[in-house]
Amino acid sequence: DFMVMSPPFFDTEESIRYLEDSYKAYGNNGNCYNRRIDDAQCDRFYDATIRGSLYQMSDHVPVIAKLEADISFLPPLSLEDRTTLTAQKTLVNDFLELHFNKLPHVSVIHIYNNLGQELMEVATPDINTRISVSNLSNGMYFVVVEGEGASVQPLKFIKHN
Repeated sequence: DFMVMSPPFFDTEESIRYLEDSYKAYGNNGNCYNRRIDDAQCDRFYDATIRGSLYQMSDHVPVIAKLEADISFLPPLSLEDRTTLTAQKTLVNDFLELHFNKLPHVSVIHIYNNLGQELMEVATPDINTRISVSNLSNGMYFVVVEGEGASVQPLKFIKHN
């Protein structure tokens, strides 16, 4: 909901640079100082519908800025060297079926709810792993892989009966 634009962002010699005139507080018309964003006198670029929705949704407006990064110092990644995790389906009933393109030194698969609470732990998975999730309530969950060389992004799935 905010970005601190410190001097290194404006230095063209740094590896991360701010692109001029790209910083925007979405929904802020620039004439609402000390007023609610949905105030009728704040009308300009963003209409009342957008500003009203933003006001109802949150007490902050989205902030957007374009940054440019010089990543030439990073070695290239080969997709063949990375372990990926996919689910056969992301909408599941009783079983979550997972597939690794190659198995890293994975020790545990964790399943978390959307509050970040760990609900399940499955030890030493195979390339194809089937996990019973019949005891979970309907909702969205996250699969996190733990282990040496397991740089796999969390995977979302929805449990629904």
